[in-house]
Amino acid sequence: MSLLDHFEDPAPRALASPAAAPRSSLQLELAPDVHRRSAHTDGDAGPPKFMLDKVQFSFPDELQCVTVASNMLAVALRTFTAPKEQTRLRLLRIDLDKPDAIEDIVFVTKQRDDAIQAVFYSPLAHHLIISCYSGDNYYLHERWNKPHLLSKIRGVRITSVAWGPGESAETTGPLLLGSAQGHVFETELNPREDFFKKEERYFAQVFSLHRDAPIVGIHVEQLSRGNSRFLIAIASTSRIYQFVGDSRPSDSGFFASFFARLDGSNDFQEMPGNLGASTVRTIRTKQPDGSLVTALGWMTGTGVYIGKIATGGYTHKDATIESPQVFPYAAPDSRSQSSLVNSLVSFILSDFHFVLLLEDSIVAISTLDSQIVAWESIPLAMDERVLGMASDESRRTYWVHTNLSLYELIVTDEDRDLWKIYLDKKNYELASEYAKTPEQRGIVKEKQADHLFAQKQYAAAAGLYAETDLSFEDVCLRFVSLKEDAALAVYLRKKLSLLRRQDLTQTTLIGTWLMELLAGKLCASEQASDALAHQLKLSPELEQQIRPSLDSARQEFDSLTIQLRSLLSEYKDRLHHPTVYNLLGSHGRTAELIYFAELISDWDRLVTFFIEHHEWHKALEVISRQDSVDFYYKHSSVLIQHIPREVIGLWMKVPSLNPRFLMPSMLNLSSSGSALPASRAALIGYLEYLVSSGNRDRVIQNFLMQLYAADSTPDNETPVLAFVNSQRESPLFDVPYSLRVCLQRGLMQSAVQLYAIMGLFDEAVDLALK
Repeated sequence: MSLLDHFEDPAPRALASPAAAPRSSLQLELAPDVHRRSAHTDGDAGPPKFMLDKVQFSFPDELQCVTVASNMLAVALRTFTAPKEQTRLRLLRIDLDKPDAIEDIVFVTKQRDDAIQAVFYSPLAHHLIISCYSGDNYYLHERWNKPHLLSKIRGVRITSVAWGPGESAETTGPLLLGSAQGHVFETELNPREDFFKKEERYFAQVFSLHRDAPIVGIHVEQLSRGNSRFLIAIASTSRIYQFVGDSRPSDSGFFASFFARLDGSNDFQEMPGNLGASTVRTIRTKQPDGSLVTALGWMTGTGVYIGKIATGGYTHKDATIESPQVFPYAAPDSRSQSSLVNSLVSFILSDFHFVLLLEDSIVAISTLDSQIVAWESIPLAMDERVLGMASDESRRTYWVHTNLSLYELIVTDEDRDLWKIYLDKKNYELASEYAKTPEQRGIVKEKQADHLFAQKQYAAAAGLYAETDLSFEDVCLRFVSLKEDAALAVYLRKKLSLLRRQDLTQTTLIGTWLMELLAGKLCASEQASDALAHQLKLSPELEQQIRPSLDSARQEFDSLTIQLRSLLSEYKDRLHHPTVYNLLGSHGRTAELIYFAELISDWDRLVTFFIEHHEWHKALEVISRQDSVDFYYKHSSVLIQHIPREVIGLWMKVPSLNPRFLMPSMLNLSSSGSALPASRAALIGYLEYLVSSGNRDRVIQNFLMQLYAADSTPDNETPVLAFVNSQRESPLFDVPYSLRVCLQRGLMQSAVQLYAIMGLFDEAVDLALK
């Protein structure tokens, strides 16, 4: 972040009171216009990914070294002491959340002409270690305005610090110190307000390179949270050592047991050359899958060594830095490799790049493809020298300092081109992950689809083609020309799912085409399955050879059935229903046709279909589920000729039926010469049910009288006589019509009774005497 960036609610810090820590009136600002001799980027649209901004501030003395952590910046200054005065050391401590208030810390040292050679901030910026050329070392707590001399660590010129677990405002936690003589020490510092009490809880040497080479970097990585297992990397100018083991607190220190278990056969990797500017940087990044990975970079004589440490993934003793790579040094100008190496000053790691600091410029190089993405020269005044870099891992801020100036290295949208890099590497998953716009994601999907198509993975390619802007016709022709109907079906199905609700015409056309494909494939699959089943029946001894193919064919059939029914179900309201019926019928997909008719509640079509296929009981079952009585009136005349008892039984369950509208059906049954006695008995039973239920319709009464007469003989007129006598006082049937029917059937006794009801007693007597 820039020094001019202000947050609405910055995180509060434990700051000293004005009395305890006097503030300077100095103020930091960024230069409004920093002159750039050259700013070279990779040509992509947008601001430069890496850009230097000079801090517009006149430092009171020359800069020696800089460190930064948790948005706290410490700048060590070079002081000049008069011959008879005590040597003064000076440090500026700056809270970047409040850059207008700077702590100017000045303290004296007994070492004549001593100077600060390195400063080290703890990750949370509670603690600061100051190392001098003389070997004197000082400790400055965040609440203090004057550092304390670390008497136990005198004579050690600290070149690197690794902060272990457990840092808080009250303790540094265990930490490892690397020295210029190649030794590693362990200590823990606790702030003491009492001047006579020592901050060092303990101090001991735990490791040595056994060679006169400075330790340029130490890194401690806890391999899983809450675990005592650690990886420790120690680097000199030409070697890097890696150790994995367990560490636990003890009286002799936290890491003492870790190093005590080393067997002396130190695991190291050696690099050619002996780079004086060698240093180690680390940065922890979050991967697309959510895991955390620590990248470790080491500047060597042949290039920048970068490897990864995956936290939380190791339990065995051989865990080391993963997939290390050495990136050669590069610059956009024509300088030689040796000249380039000699001009190296330092480097830093960002999430996806490393930035080299040269004597006159910076060069940003991608860790993914080794390409230079930015280069900027540093405008140097006379007698101005580039000294070093510092990085704040938690805030992702980066700093460059000369002996006269301080620059912030602004990193902007550095992942802007990652999608292109991963696309070139054919890592389509990560390319899609880092694509930022719909156009970029479309390009990734198109390239991935082309790759899958070339690999003949047509179904997978089809699904991706559907998400691109490629011409619908062109994609379809690719699959049609190869007769890849399965892939074409995948493409059409995916394309359907991406259409909007209002795209009715496209949905209907694509859905119909897809239905045609699936229905055809379903028929082919069914035929194959039937053929295999028939072959197995004829040759049971070949079951081991035939059974797998048969099971596969049946599974394909089931899958295609599910796909077709899913299509019909999802798009039932947007498909052209007559076309659906025609297509399914032409392919003989009876089950799917019935399924679709039920989906859209086309009950009349369904009943008609069952009747046409002589599935009388299914037709009647559909009718029985309807609330509308029109279905009964419309279809009963056909059904009653085939399943009369079932039809009449259903009528008796629906009291809302109007019997008069059922008369055509009843007449069909009564006039049918093939009607069984049981069917006629069922019909008579229904009419008797109506009469007993209070039905007074003369048509029903007459029809029942007619059926009674049809079932009676001159020798047995009981049904007719019983019916006539039951209504003698006030008959509901048509008496003259009934008389005519009885005379036609020769039912004389019944006719006599009917004459009497009509009051024609003479005719009744004459008929009786005959």
